[in-house]
Amino acid sequence: MNCPQGDLLAKICASSDLHNIQKYLNEVLLLRGFERQSAQDKKENITREWK
Repeated sequence: MNCPQGDLLAKICASSDLHNIQKYLNEVLLLRGFERQSAQDKKENITREWK
């Protein structure tokens, strides 16, 4: 298989193991969820400060 180097997609591509793919996808979703939550918290803090 011809895989890109050094990123998450490369890891998934290089792994034909479904369990590993599932694990990487879960990590990505968790990270995105945390980022979204953090951004939401910051927004709420800013609006609270302006009141």
